[in-house]
Amino acid sequence: MKKLKNYRDFIQTFLVVVSFGTFLWSMFVLYDGTTDTMKKTQQMALKSIIWNENVPIPERASACDDYLELGYNSYTKEYCSKIVESD
Repeated sequence: MKKLKNYRDFIQTFLVVVSFGTFLWSMFVLYDGTTDTMKKTQQMALKSIIWNENVPIPERASACDDYLELGYNSYTKEYCSKIVESD
């Protein structure tokens, strides 16, 4: 009877550990997805400012600085160099 109690305790502990691990993994996946979405949103917002002809040049140059500092690399990077030169 004592062995049965030990097995039951072991199984309960194992299930708690597995449940906690699953919970942590789920939180990580949620956090990672949210972070990726925020980075994409930030990149698109900066691009919108950079390419908008109605935004003043100093503000566009500042957005270019942020865009380049974040390491984004695209045709927008070339356009940024033109904006910064004209500033």
